[in-house]
Amino acid sequence: MKRKRVIAVLLSLMIAVFMGPTSVWAADDETVSEIKVTENEKITLDTPDNDELYEQYLEKVFYGDKGGQSLRKGRPAYDSLSEVEKGVYDSLKAGAKNIADGYGDSAEIQVPLTAFGIQSSNEYTAEDLGLEYIYDFDNSAANPGLQNAIKSKLFSFDMSKVIYALYADCPYEFYWQRGSFSHGPSYSIGIGKKNDGTVYLSITKGYYKVSMTVDPKFRADGGNQYSVDTAKTGAALTAVSNAQTIVQNAGSMTDYNKLVYYKDQICSRVEYDYDAASSGSSSDGGPWAMIYVFDNDTNTKVVCEGYMEAFQYLCDNT
Repeated sequence: MKRKRVIAVLLSLMIAVFMGPTSVWAADDETVSEIKVTENEKITLDTPDNDELYEQYLEKVFYGDKGGQSLRKGRPAYDSLSEVEKGVYDSLKAGAKNIADGYGDSAEIQVPLTAFGIQSSNEYTAEDLGLEYIYDFDNSAANPGLQNAIKSKLFSFDMSKVIYALYADCPYEFYWQRGSFSHGPSYSIGIGKKNDGTVYLSITKGYYKVSMTVDPKFRADGGNQYSVDTAKTGAALTAVSNAQTIVQNAGSMTDYNKLVYYKDQICSRVEYDYDAASSGSSSDGGPWAMIYVFDNDTNTKVVCEGYMEAFQYLCDNT
């Protein structure tokens, strides 16, 4: 096999959200060059009420999948997606669940390029990209349509369709999300020339980033719309674990002593929320839910319904 003569040109593509596009080229046979591209692809959806989603998420965490989590009847929306869209869907679904369960502190999710069928060994010619040429070595200039050609060839999919499918199939894992989604690729490419004069490019590394705005009450930093407060998002699983520990500790007791123990545990963990009871509302549904009983947070309180649900839950698990 003839040895390839690779031209020393490296091109980096970097995404910066909310700014206008800029690109700088300065390449020749001896210079490492960089392209800086700015994109502003943004999606804003009319999503379900966050408090309702959170309440249903709590039901799922405490009691399991009652008849499934989808808002759709029949086959899941996932089935209607293309293969590329399914790859993006899978990454976002895993990332959303990780955040919902209190393990992810950032709502900026990196989708691997393999979801788009991109491998570092892949080589793309001008013909593959629908261009007359990729790079003009005589004038040290890339084809001005290269960026759009790469996007059209390698990143052609409908992000809105992916997001709507996620909200249809697993809405409760998105209780923490509210507002817009921003998305775009970030990758590096290498350009080379073979002995026969064929110019090609390859994607050497990178990812596709999807940034999802976090509901203000679940943010760790009010000024960072993608930051996640894991203490708040992880409260549900913490509460379940604490409740299960109470049941386990009462395992050897008589039925009567178990009930007394449950009552004492609940009363020692929480106080009555007089403010919520008098106003009939709060910033979330916590005072009416058992999560505030078992979350180990002395600042959270409940009303009668919270006490009742907590006692019932312990009995149901006995």
